[in-house]
Amino acid sequence: MTEERAPARELPLVDDPDEGAMRRAIEHFRHAIEHASACCDEAVAAHLEAAAARARWFPRLEEQIIEATRAYDERREAFAILAGRGEHEPGLVPAAEAMDHAQKHLDALCRLRDIALRGESTRASMIESARRVEAAARSREWHPGDSGTLPPPDDWRDVG
Repeated sequence: MTEERAPARELPLVDDPDEGAMRRAIEHFRHAIEHASACCDEAVAAHLEAAAARARWFPRLEEQIIEATRAYDERREAFAILAGRGEHEPGLVPAAEAMDHAQKHLDALCRLRDIALRGESTRASMIESARRVEAAARSREWHPGDSGTLPPPDDWRDVG
């Protein structure tokens, strides 16, 4: 019997090299925690790599958000001017569509920023929780009769 594996997750194409580096590091983190604790060296290194790439990328993303906000404001003003002239203004529908497109673009950029920050926070929490669990397990006193197995190893990351 052969084991069927899920197809590898395809990453969306990105224009920014640091965004791409962040996404690759996140995938590396996910792969690392499939096989070990969230606080294993490989997962922690991948998290730190993702955080560094995000820090390099965010100034450019914030600039894109500022530009998208400016574009949306311009389109909203143009729509308001046309709408003020009357409901039969010929450019009203294209202006509304342009404003809608600008709003969707701005929302997508803000969502991208928020997801990146939330993901970084989640990874950091996973690492800290795993560290606390491992520390608690190492500090537990083992008494004869607790279990038919041996006490845990000093380094829980060695447990597969």
